[in-house]
Amino acid sequence: MYLFRVGGGFAEQDTFRSVTYDYYIKSFLANPLFGKGIGYSPGIIVGSSRESDFVYQQLMQGGHGAYLSMLGIWGLGGLGFLISMLGGGIYNSILLIKMKQHEQLGVFCFFYLVVLSINFISGGNGYSSMEMWLLCGWVAALISKNRGKNVRN
Repeated sequence: MYLFRVGGGFAEQDTFRSVTYDYYIKSFLANPLFGKGIGYSPGIIVGSSRESDFVYQQLMQGGHGAYLSMLGIWGLGGLGFLISMLGGGIYNSILLIKMKQHEQLGVFCFFYLVVLSINFISGGNGYSSMEMWLLCGWVAALISKNRGKNVRN
């Protein structure tokens, strides 16, 4: 928790994001398993109209912290999905490196997914990250090809 207190914490450094995180947590507590869903947000009135618009937009479509965003919008199911995609991509890129085939692409995907997983702490919305989908798709396709499954030679 001390990490979030650096420089006064989110409340001092970025009030918009701090309020958004509070609403994500409230949304999760109201709907823990499957979340509230995308495209729905209750009426929000906080601070200025600019701040209310920002928070409303983030709660409608997610963003500014993929893990909390997925938790608030999609619940535990959505967070589990995001973590399984990132974890699976990282794990399979390690397998790709160990196979000694497409080693460079495996190393690239591994490091990019690790950096992306760190970036998701304060950025992104989790479900529309084209980089994550592309890298996980590459790794899955190459693993499948190397194992000879579902591929015509």
